[in-house]
Amino acid sequence: MKKVLSFSVCVLCMLCSFRTYDHSLAGHWISNDGAPGSKILVDFNVDGTFRVSVNGQTENEGSYKQDNDTLYMYDANCGVQTAGKYKLNFYTEDSVSFELIQDSCATRIQEVNGGTIARLREGQQ
Repeated sequence: MKKVLSFSVCVLCMLCSFRTYDHSLAGHWISNDGAPGSKILVDFNVDGTFRVSVNGQTENEGSYKQDNDTLYMYDANCGVQTAGKYKLNFYTEDSVSFELIQDSCATRIQEVNGGTIARLREGQQ
């Protein structure tokens, strides 16, 4: 009985140590980090592509990969072979900021690092 109880406690501890990451970037987002009066929308698609538009015009696009709280992004402005790596800090399911881990593209660092976005719900634009 003691061995069974000990084994059960070990299994329970192992299960609790494997935490899943429930936050996803997939969806339609807005940034308030731009110039006053500008409308910056970011779409992260489930197929691993993203698009940034400013006042209705495509500003940048590329691909991304989310691995738990890490974002890897490849975009047209910095070259699709150059990865930017950022930590995702979700404040809520609908609000996230980006923190630089590693990126060789100064333009992307300036645009992404420290930026925040909020998820838009259906009907919001």
